[in-house]
Amino acid sequence: MKVAETKLKNGDITVRDFIRTLAKSDTFRNMYWTSLYVCKAVEYIHRRLLGRPTYGRKEINSYFDICTKKGFYALVDAIIDSSEYNQAFGEDTVPYEGYLTPAGLSLRNTRVGSIGDKNLQVQKEVTPRFVELGKSEVSTEPDVEFRVSQGVNRRREQSKTFKLTSTEDKQQLQLVIAAAYRQIFERNVAPYVIKNEFSSLEGKLGNDEINLKEFIEGLGCSQLYIKEFLHTLS
Repeated sequence: MKVAETKLKNGDITVRDFIRTLAKSDTFRNMYWTSLYVCKAVEYIHRRLLGRPTYGRKEINSYFDICTKKGFYALVDAIIDSSEYNQAFGEDTVPYEGYLTPAGLSLRNTRVGSIGDKNLQVQKEVTPRFVELGKSEVSTEPDVEFRVSQGVNRRREQSKTFKLTSTEDKQQLQLVIAAAYRQIFERNVAPYVIKNEFSSLEGKLGNDEINLKEFIEGLGCSQLYIKEFLHTLS
């Protein structure tokens, strides 16, 4: 990074180029990529480079697609080369947080490694027994509604229950399968992904070799689910 710093001082590169170099450094990668799950990594990096949290699942999915297909460096380029970055910071402004929430402040102060860096220790707070016994575990309705809608553009509402009653009705079968994908992966799954990974599973369900519960179990044990929700990135 010393070389990039010298180039910036000499006017050979812009601030945007310098930020890109920092974001692609091993230090940044180890802090915000290597040890985190994919969705959490996207949230951290997005906040660091654009100064705001991601807006809902749709935006995270678009970045997740870049991560799985092209990797870490492509994610950095996608954010820094975006029209939003250009409009907000241009070539010569260091990214800053323009949308700071309590959650964002917590992410900044308690990010990976920051507690140890500050020589702080996490101490367990002892709650007096009489306070513990009198504490209610039920959240208020406004609090629940706030948490449900936080970070989501449109609240997910489902008024229809999908139930598989017969595999002979292929139209109903496909509706149930599509609903299962949305529930497990929180989005519609691309046809090429289904063909590569789930065609056999769908075939077994359609042929009554497995039931719907076993189909859901198969989705939960799939490589796509493990990659998106369980594995860390390296």
